[in-house]
Amino acid sequence: MKPTELTILIGNIASGQTEFTRRYLQRPENKDTVVLSKDAMRWGLGGGYKYKWSEDTEKHIHKSILDSMGRYLADGMNVVYDETNMNRETREPFIDVAKLVFNGFVHTSFDIRAIVLLPTLSVDEAMRRRCGYSGEAWGFPESRWREAWHRKNRLFEPPSYDEGFTTITSVGGF
Repeated sequence: MKPTELTILIGNIASGQTEFTRRYLQRPENKDTVVLSKDAMRWGLGGGYKYKWSEDTEKHIHKSILDSMGRYLADGMNVVYDETNMNRETREPFIDVAKLVFNGFVHTSFDIRAIVLLPTLSVDEAMRRRCGYSGEAWGFPESRWREAWHRKNRLFEPPSYDEGFTTITSVGGF
C-alpha cells in the first residue's frame, strides 16, 4: 500500500511552486492529490476576481488550511501545500497536523515530504515573472512584492529531518 503523503513546497515568491504543482498533478499517480494554497484561498475570498489579502483574513486562511489538511490526510488523501514555507516556524504547524493525524492511525504508512525549489531567478527576474511589465500583480504594486521577496529570502531556513520530514528533495526552480 502506498503511504499517505503530505508534500510541503518550500521556495520564495515566483520560484515555481505553482508550476511544480501543476506538473506534479499531471502525473497519473498523483491525479487524486489535493492541493492547498493560501493564494487560491485569497482569490476565492475575492470571488475569483480579486486577490484579497489582509491581516484579518490571513489568520482565518491559516486555520482553514490546517483544518482541511488534517481532514484530507485523515481520509488517506495525499496533500500538496503550495506556499513559500520559508522557515521552520512557518512549516511547524502543518507538520504537527500531519504527525497528529498519522500517529493516530497505527497501520497507516505515511511520508512528510519537503520539496525545495532552489532559487534560479534573481529578484528582478522573479518580479518580472510575478508582475510582468505592468509593475503590479494581483492588485499590489511590484514594490510590495519585491519587499515581500526580500523579507522571505532573509527568513529562509533549509528543511531538516529533525523537523519531522521523512523525505527532503531539492529541485531547480520552474
